[in-house]
Amino acid sequence: MVLVFLLLVQTFLVEGLLTGLVVSSASMSPALRGPHDVLHCPKCATLFCVETEDDANTLPNDRPLRWGTCPACAFAQVPVPADARRMGDRILVNRATLSLRTIRRWDMVLFRSPDDGTLAVKRVVGLPGETLEISDGDIFVNSQITVKPYAVQKAMRISVLYGRWEMQPGKFPETCEFAWQPIRNTPHFESLLTMENDSIPDNPLYGVTSQLCENQWRIEPPGGIFPVRDLMLEFEWQPDASKPLCVMARSGEQQFEVLFDLSQNIVTVARGEMQQRYDFHHKTEGTSKISVSLFDRHLLVAVNDVIIVKLPFEAEGEPIANEPPFTVNLPENTGLSQEEQQAVIERQIANLRVWRDVYYTLQPTNAPATTVTIPAGCYYLLGDNSGFSADSRHWNEPFVAYRDIDGIVTAFPGPSIPETREQNSIHFSP
Repeated sequence: MVLVFLLLVQTFLVEGLLTGLVVSSASMSPALRGPHDVLHCPKCATLFCVETEDDANTLPNDRPLRWGTCPACAFAQVPVPADARRMGDRILVNRATLSLRTIRRWDMVLFRSPDDGTLAVKRVVGLPGETLEISDGDIFVNSQITVKPYAVQKAMRISVLYGRWEMQPGKFPETCEFAWQPIRNTPHFESLLTMENDSIPDNPLYGVTSQLCENQWRIEPPGGIFPVRDLMLEFEWQPDASKPLCVMARSGEQQFEVLFDLSQNIVTVARGEMQQRYDFHHKTEGTSKISVSLFDRHLLVAVNDVIIVKLPFEAEGEPIANEPPFTVNLPENTGLSQEEQQAVIERQIANLRVWRDVYYTLQPTNAPATTVTIPAGCYYLLGDNSGFSADSRHWNEPFVAYRDIDGIVTAFPGPSIPETREQNSIHFSP
């Protein structure tokens, strides 16, 4: 009986798994990459990935040499070496999971395309019976914005192109702070300079946009670049003498001051006249990972991946002119010169990175209405690389039936390239 049971378990596990599947397109980048090149910036030493030129195949082929543009420093002459090519990611798809639990929003699933029956991988954003709408880059279900859990935010986040950290006078008297600003007026590729009727007035590359580094060989369609406010800051903090840490985070007109006070084990969040306190238990020694997210109209603060703050806010107005999206300050560094304060900050703060959320673009003009009601037993699927993904927004039959879903993607490899340790370096999520 025991032997029979073990054989049944082995059959259930082995036959329930599909192995050796290789991602063949960039529609789920950067979570899952198709064939890509790994480039190395000679100026700032950043390693980064771009979709292979052969697969993009949208730019004229008469150029004798193709250069990459570094996403960290915007250097536009990164060479493409002969050994840069990498195959698409290999994934593991679990068929058995479908019999053990229901399909959840944000799952990545393997399915048969309703257009031609080919195998594809996309992310579930709409469930049976829901009314779904894409608006301002977000997914609304039954008129309410969908809020990604923190683990899903980390799985879907995308490195921001062209950002830099700078020292500037601090909010607190006699202090300095690290301020993060997008690099403005920097072309991603030459064709953008002549585009008209884009979504961002005057300059299609002003601030943080929906561009993805891996799309470098493609030409964005007119109106295909959008401003993005859903940002996430992450860094490592090694406290010194229990002094506080202050992070300023901005989304449109919304501005949050997040103060980590080790002496009282409290995180204080201030927004205008509102002030709220949260218990905060920090490590007695060593570094802590700090995450401050503004995804999906929620302020989320986590320490070592433990959520401390989750606070909803309304999307209001345009960003305040010349205000950086994030600043990091150590308020008690008074009486020190700027050079001394910078040294203190650099000693306590490391590996500063900024990410953005997926920005979902609307359907083309010949597609169904932006608001759809999903039939029973069906799902609405979208690719993370929204501007270049054929999915429920484009198919003649926009919904994928449960019977056409082969399994849930449960495992895939880590980053195709090692993480660099530069403060301005790009970081790729798995």
